[in-house]
Parts: sequence; structure tokens; C-alpha cells
Amino acid sequence: MSSYSSRNNRYYDSMRQSHGNNSRSQSGNPVDDESMEEMSEDLQKIFDDDSKCARLLKKVLRDERSFDLRIQRIQEFQVYLEKSDSSKFIMKLAEPALNVLFEQFQERSHETIRSELVHCIGLIGYVMLNEGEPKFAQWIFDRLNAVRKNDIQKQLLVSAFRHSIQNEHEILCLSDHIQHISEQLKKILESVVHAPLMIVITDTIIDLSRIYPQVFQEIFTDIVDILIGWYIEPLPTDRILEYTAQALHKFRPFWIEQIEATLTLLDHFIEDADNYAQVNQYKKETMIVLDE
Repeated sequence: MSSYSSRNNRYYDSMRQSHGNNSRSQSGNPVDDESMEEMSEDLQKIFDDDSKCARLLKKVLRDERSFDLRIQRIQEFQVYLEKSDSSKFIMKLAEPALNVLFEQFQERSHETIRSELVHCIGLIGYVMLNEGEPKFAQWIFDRLNAVRKNDIQKQLLVSAFRHSIQNEHEILCLSDHIQHISEQLKKILESVVHAPLMIVITDTIIDLSRIYPQVFQEIFTDIVDILIGWYIEPLPTDRILEYTAQALHKFRPFWIEQIEATLTLLDHFIEDADNYAQVNQYKKETMIVLDE
């Protein structure tokens, strides 16, 4: 602690206290010395930096009692992150900033604060990719694995990743990593049970499929098969029906390109739809008999 100036101690203390005085995280899991040391290194890099980027981030990390003030400080940081002339300073602190923001993201229970924090993460990722640094993709997927049991957090993190790739069609920063990224997105989509997460992942896949169509062709049939499964779910909502229909339509170039796979998928769809109709008819007949 002696390496920090006294004006920065309160930031470090608030982060340390967020783990609890008995060295346990809020989730109840023990915090080992290695993870605390790693977090201390991230904080020290931020606290030792006197740039505007670091100063605004320190304000974000401050444990404010006022909800409105906390939101205000996060949004001030977002405004800074969106400025084109901030990139140099953002890149200097990108990785430690991502780590401490993710720590805050996990610990904050208020969804508005979480959404604002994850927007900061997406903005930093956008800067990293536009500066030719693809590490953000691996960073975000590592964090997705860390929150794999929390669909709301996964949804927010995928949204942050989607924001970061807004300019990918021009910079192609992820060209050497897109194979792994597409497989990771497919893997997450396969296990999704909540529609909002399914939608944001599918939207991200659609975005990337337009930039890297040759890679998407390899997972096209799997993605379509998953979406058809959502479409013929028992009692699907109008929103799911409308969304999946639109998503399948957006894959039109791939339907045409892979005509044999398309015909096979259509056969499966007809078969599944027919089975679903038969099950529904059986249920109706059973209910009629029971009513009699």
C-alpha cells in the first residue's frame, strides 16, 4: 500500500472491501492471494497513471452511496471513451481497465449500473479492435465462461462484444480469430434457454456472417437447426416466431449457396413440424375425452 498515494487509498480500500473483510467474495467463494495480487496490479496501473482516462476511471471505481452520482460518473467515462482522440490513453490502460470494470460488473446488483459498466467494456473493446488489438475477443469469451450460469450477465457481455465489432467490416482485426469466435458463439447458442440471450447471440452471428461469410458457412447448418428448434418450440411467443423467421431470412445467401444442406434442413423442419402438429392434436383429443 505504501506505493499508492494517500489520495488513491480510498479506491483501493473500496475494491478490497468489496471482497469482504474475511477475504471472501460476495458470492461466498474464498479469494485466493493470487487473484487479489492480480487485481492489485490492475489497480496500481490505474492509480499510478495521471491521465484523464485514469482519473475518470478512478471516479467510476469510487464506492459512491448516491446512485445518480455513480451513474453520472460512469456516463462521463463513456463520453471520454467515445472520443477519437482518447484512443492512445485508453490503449495504455485497456486491460487493467477491463479487469476492474468486470469486477465491478459482477459485484453490482443494480441492473442499470451493470448495463452502464458493460457499455464501458464494449467501448474499450471497440477502441482495442480499431487499434488493431484482437485480445479483447479472447478476454470477453473468457469472461463469458466465468459467468456461464448467469444468462443476464452473458447477454450483457455478448452485447458489449457486438458493440465492439461495429467497425469490423473495415478493419478485419479478428480475421485470424474468427474461426474460434464463431465456434464459441455457436457453443453458447446451443445451450441457451432464454430468448433475450438467444437473440443477442444470433444478432452477433448475423453481423459476423456478413463480414466473414466463408467462416460462417461451416456452422450455417448448425445455427439454422438451432433457430428452427426455437421456431417450433411448444407455445412460442409472437416475438420469438417473428424474430426467428427474420433471422432465417437474413441467412438467405447461405441457403442459396448450400442448396443441398438447405433441402435437408427443410425436410427436417417439415418432419419436426408434422410431429409437433400430431402431438398437439393428440393433446386436444385427450382433453376432449377428459372433458366428456
